[in-house]
Amino acid sequence: FGSSLSFCAPCPRGAVCGHCCQMSVRKDQKDTKLPLWNPRESSEDRKGGKILPYNGTPSDSEEESDDDEPFCSCRAWLVGVCACAVTVFILLGALSLLLVPGFQFRQPTWRVDSLLVEAVDVGALDLEGLAAADTGRCPPGDPCGLAQARGCSRCPDPGMRNDGCVCQRGVPGERGSGGAAPPGTVVEADTSACPLLDRCGILTGVECSRCPDRSWVNDGCLCRRPLSTKQFFRGLEGFLGLLSGNASTLVQMSLQAGVELSNPNHLGAEAGEGSFFVRYKGTPIGTAKTAPQSIGANTSTSMSVSVRVDRVPADVAMQMTQELLDSGNQLSLLVDGRLPARVGFLRVTCGVRCDLRIDTSQLPATVLTKEACRYSYGV
Repeated sequence: FGSSLSFCAPCPRGAVCGHCCQMSVRKDQKDTKLPLWNPRESSEDRKGGKILPYNGTPSDSEEESDDDEPFCSCRAWLVGVCACAVTVFILLGALSLLLVPGFQFRQPTWRVDSLLVEAVDVGALDLEGLAAADTGRCPPGDPCGLAQARGCSRCPDPGMRNDGCVCQRGVPGERGSGGAAPPGTVVEADTSACPLLDRCGILTGVECSRCPDRSWVNDGCLCRRPLSTKQFFRGLEGFLGLLSGNASTLVQMSLQAGVELSNPNHLGAEAGEGSFFVRYKGTPIGTAKTAPQSIGANTSTSMSVSVRVDRVPADVAMQMTQELLDSGNQLSLLVDGRLPARVGFLRVTCGVRCDLRIDTSQLPATVLTKEACRYSYGV
């Protein structure tokens, strides 16, 4: 009383102990630890009240009898816990190799291997007496000087009409002077001096027809007052807008791009819907979509992208005309696109950006004086 005694029960022969405990005697609120019970002590020793200390180092005779007598392992449960932890660690490591992108799969790649410019049609180039204006003083927000920066562009000849990005020679004011006919007016020419077999003087090349004065353009049987580039662009844009219900194009252009997709993995890949854009100085002027398709394992496939330029606003068309006039029919364009792809657990977005410079004077042959493509991949 006032003391407590705890001890281990002896392990039966052939059995494995769950755990061992210490024997202690509590006396006067203090613990006195006694040696561990030796499973090999005799019954006489227990009856006599003698508790022999257990020596953890077995003797030669004990080593020989290990197979015959059970040995009580006090930490057997730790071995099971450690084995379970190692197994879980190995399984998690193997699972991470399968799930983390880049360990198990490699990203698909793509490359633009061909570019074909099928047509470029800038209607303003048919106007007479055009020249590119110097717009180096104009701000980016008003590159032609037609709005708040009016007057920033300069014509090569002070006598030319300034229409922002483009200047035109020999064009009077929009309403003429006095009772002159407005630009765009068409009248019949005086063909009284022309022969009977060539009433307009076109077949023989004889300039026999006459217009009211030198401000008119002689087209044989007809005379017309020339349009300024500004009138041409604004008038054509409004006319096409009435036909289509929105602001349509002033420039006709079509491009064909060949793209090669490669899948370096042992599993098939899926390419999603791609988007491609043609831009001029940052402004989108044409778009195209590509349909989703499958790519076999360790193979490459080709796809064709047709981009139609069909939405060019008037101010952008004037800038394109200015560049064509100033650079000897050279036109700079930017083609960029994005395409999502998936292989296994890896998802990649492929990007491309191609800076092009086209020599339109060589059409229908495609001559690129500059072709620089950069590729990007995002996981």
